[in-house]
Amino acid sequence: GWVAQARADGWANPKQMPSCIFYDFTRGRVQTREGAPLKMEVRICQGGDGGDKWRFARQGKAAGISVPCAKLDGSCYLLIHPPMRRNGNGLYLNQYTLTMQMRLGRGNDGNPDCVMLDRGLMATAGWDETSPPLEGALNAQLLMTDSGGLGAHEVFGKEGGPRVKPEEWQTLTCTVDTVAGVMMTYVDGEVVAEIRSAEVCKDGQHAVRARLAIFLDNDEEFKDSDAEQGMDMAVSTYLRYVTVHSRALDAEQVRHEHHALHALLISDAIDTAPTFLQQALSSRQGLDSPSAVGRTVLALLREVQTAIAPQLWANLYSREEAELTARIESLTEHQLAVAARWRHREGAAMSALPDEHTPPYGETLLHMAAYVG
Repeated sequence: GWVAQARADGWANPKQMPSCIFYDFTRGRVQTREGAPLKMEVRICQGGDGGDKWRFARQGKAAGISVPCAKLDGSCYLLIHPPMRRNGNGLYLNQYTLTMQMRLGRGNDGNPDCVMLDRGLMATAGWDETSPPLEGALNAQLLMTDSGGLGAHEVFGKEGGPRVKPEEWQTLTCTVDTVAGVMMTYVDGEVVAEIRSAEVCKDGQHAVRARLAIFLDNDEEFKDSDAEQGMDMAVSTYLRYVTVHSRALDAEQVRHEHHALHALLISDAIDTAPTFLQQALSSRQGLDSPSAVGRTVLALLREVQTAIAPQLWANLYSREEAELTARIESLTEHQLAVAARWRHREGAAMSALPDEHTPPYGETLLHMAAYVG
């Protein structure tokens, strides 16, 4: 779809179309802020610029698998522009959809756990004197509970339904139609909550006046100067994509957008695997996260280490040519590539991922095959 094409072709960032704006946080230089999308600012909830509190990163460690993203400290929020200024026969943007592919992770200072907080995930005002919140408005127009509920006006979804989870990449979507007086929230394309309230009204607090603040909560608890360190220690936010549509997407469109973003997530994870494993990974079903890709990489390696390579070594040592030939012909390309780099260690498996750029010299299976001839 156009989302994948926008990144592959290096289109402007953000990519703006008549009814949509797409912010891509996967194209920056790791450990810097170079390559950031235009038309956005990072600030901190306690006031001031978020300059040194965010950077581009690669998230993930399992088997060397990672994905590109931006990492924001817990006290940061993001200001972005909607694709247009008004609709719904009102003065402001009254019908829109916000989609974010994000992950809540562990905070700074070595905190071992991600702390789930009751907090805002989107606000339509309140970041400075030029955008005061309406009297009586919520602290944020999209709220998350400490149990992962997603909604507003005391409606956060049924217990046992889809939830925001710590340490997982998820697609969070909020559709707003103030003309119809309804707001919907989704996690990974599945409905979390339907909010029908008199507060969801034309040109009211849920209408977008100029910009949107992602991760901003106007509660004084979060704006207190002492809260900055605590928020940074509690959680870090990893962000890959933010999309704003100037219409309320229906459920099928929300699912389609989630699937498109999720496909890019898995593709990015597979791209960090050794090239000789990428085809096997791409054909695998059920890879639903970068962690699953990492586990599959380890499983493919273990299969060769424990069941294939030792037997090939034994065949070579015994010079059992017929059995060796039959066994080799039954193997796939990735199995042969991994086996060639396997080293003969009594009862030991590979200590690390094989380096595809290093010739398999020494006590490797390929060396043994060359010796046998």
